[in-house]
This record gives sequence, C-alpha cells and structure tokens, in this order.
Amino acid sequence: MTVHKLLWLMPSLIFPLLTHAASKCSDITLSVTASSHADDIVLPNLNPKNPNFVDDLLNAGVGDVGRVWPLIPVGDTFNISAIFCEPKVYNEANAVQLLAHGATYNKLYWTGLGLPEDQAMPYDWTRFATDKGYAALAIDRIGSGNSSHPDPLLDIQTSLEAEVLHQIVLQLRNGKIGKRFSKVAYVGHSMGSLIGMRSTQLHPQDYDAVILTGWSANFVENFPKILAANLLPAAIALPHRFADYNPLYLALTIRKFVRDAFYGPDGSFDPKIEEYNFNNRDAVGTGELVSILAGTTKTTYAGPVHIIDGEFDAAFCSPGPKCVRGPNTAPGNTAPLFPNAQKFSYSLIPNTGHCLNLHHSADKTFQSAHDFLHENLENA
Repeated sequence: MTVHKLLWLMPSLIFPLLTHAASKCSDITLSVTASSHADDIVLPNLNPKNPNFVDDLLNAGVGDVGRVWPLIPVGDTFNISAIFCEPKVYNEANAVQLLAHGATYNKLYWTGLGLPEDQAMPYDWTRFATDKGYAALAIDRIGSGNSSHPDPLLDIQTSLEAEVLHQIVLQLRNGKIGKRFSKVAYVGHSMGSLIGMRSTQLHPQDYDAVILTGWSANFVENFPKILAANLLPAAIALPHRFADYNPLYLALTIRKFVRDAFYGPDGSFDPKIEEYNFNNRDAVGTGELVSILAGTTKTTYAGPVHIIDGEFDAAFCSPGPKCVRGPNTAPGNTAPLFPNAQKFSYSLIPNTGHCLNLHHSADKTFQSAHDFLHENLENA
C-alpha cells in the first residue's frame, strides 16, 4: 500500500475510534412508578404444586387466557437498571433510542454482551448509535438483569412492562435522563419488540419512530410450548446466580435448543460468542410468557415503523424455513397491525438468525436501523 493511500485511509480508520472514545456511557438506575390499568379477571385454576404448573401456565398463555391475562391490575415502584450513552456530537434529530432486550437477555444484549471492548465492538449497538449522533438508553426490563424482580407471575406482564416504558419516555422527554430529548425512538428485540408493540397500543404518542427486531406477525403461538420443554426454574438451572429467585423465574437449559432457536447457520456467528451468550443467559418471568399475545394485535400508532428480521429466524419466520420478501410472508404481512403508520418498512438480514446483534452480520442490522432513523428522524 502506498503512503498516499495510507494517508487517505487514516481518517476513516481513526475518526470512528476517536468518536466512540469521546462518547460517554454510564450505569444508571431509574426509579419508575407504574401500574397497568385494567379490570379484574379470574385467574386460571392452576395448582402451583403440580409439577406441570409451568407447562400449564404457558399452554394457557397461547389461548384466550393469554389474551386477557395482561389485564390483571398490578403496579409498584421499580428500580430500572440501565446503560445511558451520549455521543460526542448530537445529530440534527436531538433523539434518544430506548433499547429493550428480549427474554432470557438483559441490557448487555445492546453492548456486545458486556465483553471487553475489542471483542464487543462488532456487536455493540450503542457504539454504532453514538457514532451516528444518537443517545442510547439500554434498560434491564423488570425481572431482568439488575432491575427490580417482582412477582414473576402476577407482576411481570406485558401491559405493566409497557407502562414502565411509558414512564421512562416521560423522563427522557422531561430532561431527567441526560438532556431534554425532543424525539424518542423505540428499539425492541423479540420480547422487547412484543412489549414495544403493546406500548404503542397503550401510548401511541410516545415514540417518534419504532424499530422492532426479531419480530413479525408470524409469531408462532405455540412457541411458549416449545420453550416449556427447555425451561426450568432459574434457581435450579443456574443456582450459582439465581439461587434466591422465585421458582417462577425460568431459565433455558438446553444449549443446542438455544443455538438452533436463536442463531443462523454454522459460519454465520462466532461459536465463542454463542457459548458465552449461553453461559451468561438471564432469567425470564413466567407471567411475561403467559401474557405474550398482548403484543400481537393492531395499534393506532401513527409514526414510522421498521421491522428487522434475520433470514433464518426460527420463531418469527414461520412456517419457514426462512423469511422471504412479499406482502403475504413474514415480516411483510405485519403491516396490517399498523394501519395508521406514517410509513411501514422492513429489512431481512441474510444468513442471520433470531438474535441479530450476535451474528457476523450485526453491522448490516445496525445500518438498516440507522438508515431508517436518518430518513425519518434526522430529515423529518
């Protein structure tokens, strides 16, 4: 390589590193008071002493009970653990991204699993966001990571989690987290996308843009049944980390199942990342799985929406074996759930599974999301 060419390349090699080095990330804790507004209903007649209690709850969640379960009124004041990152220079949008992880994950999903910077960099959404001039708030949803761990059955429900998001949005817009943000973009993954969908149903005015990753209308309704064969109380599955947890906090137990469900074909990801991911998996509340279908109905949200799915997403590309483009395929057939959307678009990331951030193609996922934000927030 000539000296001239090397000098020409140096800015592109150095400036992104300097920009990220100059961004500031902090661990913070938010105090959030939230309750789900709904009517009382009769709980399913299930016996907690039955060894099949978890299976029965999950099976109930994919029927009528699952559709009304989120309406049980619950609420409290919760501590929400989060990572807040600010860019060196904000772009014209003056926007923050609210990042919500999927089930069995926590806020570190958005930062390369919390690995050392050189290993995390290819998988670090927050780094990409701040380099593009956005602030990013990655939260531990209630029941995950270092956030409050209330009753995993009665409290951790889709509607309550949506109300927690609403209160966080108010804090972002009122300047209680960093600066006063004029625009908030919601970014969810998997369960975080389902909860984000519920959030747009309850508070359609909250977001200026919505990005849902690892999600489509083709959600397999028997997925909780599939999970049931792979779930045990976290206190049993991972006693060194979750010994004191309520037994209805659950953990995945079969690594091969997680690999097949969450990742794409061999070669599409680093096996060391997959192994580290499994060894550091988080727990999930049973009530969250039971109330999962609340995030699969229409919303009146009127802003722009972008869906990003991996081509080989085992949960959301059903009936499979992979997602393809078209109005009658996942995720193209998700558009009817957003009848009032200003704009609906989607991207399929080739050779990628469900957990998009953890594949070699993560940069393509990040770029797709930020192209959408550039068009709909910065140029809006």
